[in-house]
Amino acid sequence: MLSVKLPLALLTLTMLLPSCCTCTCSGSSSGKIKKGILNSYLFKAADRFYPTTEISSADKFPRLNDKQLKEIEQEMADLLKTIQKLHSKEYNYVNKVFVGRALAKADAKIKITSRNVPICQVAPDNATIELDVKIAQALFRGALLDYFDHTDVFFREQFLKVSDIKPDEPDREGKIIKTFMKKKSEIERTATHTCVGDVFDMVSADRLEESSWPQLAGVGLSSVGLMNRYQGSALFMIAHEYGHIVLQHRERLKKAREEGLKEKDPIAAECQARAGLESEADTYAVVLLTNLQGPIPMEMVGMDKITGYDNFFRYVYQLGGFPEDRQQDCSYPDLDQRRILARSVEEAIWQKKEDALSMELDKQFIKLIEKSQ
Repeated sequence: MLSVKLPLALLTLTMLLPSCCTCTCSGSSSGKIKKGILNSYLFKAADRFYPTTEISSADKFPRLNDKQLKEIEQEMADLLKTIQKLHSKEYNYVNKVFVGRALAKADAKIKITSRNVPICQVAPDNATIELDVKIAQALFRGALLDYFDHTDVFFREQFLKVSDIKPDEPDREGKIIKTFMKKKSEIERTATHTCVGDVFDMVSADRLEESSWPQLAGVGLSSVGLMNRYQGSALFMIAHEYGHIVLQHRERLKKAREEGLKEKDPIAAECQARAGLESEADTYAVVLLTNLQGPIPMEMVGMDKITGYDNFFRYVYQLGGFPEDRQQDCSYPDLDQRRILARSVEEAIWQKKEDALSMELDKQFIKLIEKSQ
């Protein structure tokens, strides 16, 4: 009797074929997998930001309805709560890093606007983080492009089959997104089966890759990767704005303005103060999110890191339409400099954690030696 084992994930089913073989089917059926994918972040986000399949341009989104805006606002509010909880947990460490300037806690809320303008800022009440849906859409677009550019070949070459799109190709993003939406529609129409049906689907397909299951399994993994990128850059952005609040930047900027009036060039003095506070908010976000990851970097265990700054500065900033010169002729720090600063802060934190862990292991080793003597 021939035994054939097909690993299909969670469910186990044994099927006796007439007097010839035993086929053991392990895992979820493609039907169940498809249902999960239709409810995955990848598809839900695409439905939210591209509710129709007609896409004239990647950066021309259809106007979203109230329900979609509320969903985005709730998602961002949940991420803000994560930031606030982490701040409370790490307050002593954060306050030490920022030399006693951090508040122990601060009320804050998210307000989504729909004016199609690049706004992500703390409102005059110093408690509301205003975020235009244009920026939320840019987070999704940035996550999609980042995943396309920096992941395994499945999403780019096997699923989208657009490996021939060059980095400098005109309307590159539009072509990628249009292809993705087309593939999304194909997945929605893909025939699925029970676990037993999947076995015959694999056997009868001309090539294994042509059957439903392998295609759907890969898309599920892509969804997780894209979600991590989206949430990572969103967490960085929200933590940056929350940093402005808890590090009392509004009050400190007011004081800097007053002191700047004594300078020969008050505007230049204010610009310098603004740039310094922006860098400090970046540092706060990186400090907080690096500690969210735990004792070791997430990428060391095969997961996407969630500090999010690289994706935000590389894609989201430009896709969201943020101008480099923004307020009173003040230039925010250069994007490359901001990314370099964020990376250096993250690396310094991990080095410090590694040194502390090494010292603790050395202490434990010495104790073991002493006990053995």
